[in-house]
Amino acid sequence: MNTNRTILSILATLMLATVLAACADDAAADPVIENVWARPGDTGDNSAAYMDISNDGDADLTLIGASGDIAGAVEVHESTMEDGMMQMEEIPELVIEAGETVSLEPGGYHIMMMNLEQDLEVGDTFQITLEFEDHDDIELDVTVEDQ
Repeated sequence: MNTNRTILSILATLMLATVLAACADDAAADPVIENVWARPGDTGDNSAAYMDISNDGDADLTLIGASGDIAGAVEVHESTMEDGMMQMEEIPELVIEAGETVSLEPGGYHIMMMNLEQDLEVGDTFQITLEFEDHDDIELDVTVEDQ
């Protein structure tokens, strides 16, 4: 009698673990990050990095920040037009909905790098890290382009 209960308990635990693992795999799909580039800039000035972030998972992804040694501050920003003037400001989060792609591009969302620690010339590469609320951080190689 005790053996049957133990076997049933083990089977129930295994079934639950299998279901939870399958759900976690679907929800936490790795984002696909493509078309990564940054503008040239001089030491002490600002630059911006751009990319496309695709979420092929079943759950939304939330980008909550960025970091890197390339600049004094690295932040997620949004540019908007207000009273005929372009305004830029840091945003606390950027949601990439399940099955969608968000483009970080000039005039919209971007990774702002303020007070550059070094010159960024066309062809240079450097690293930044994207920080997610619901996914491990992702380190990116960024190439400086003149677009």
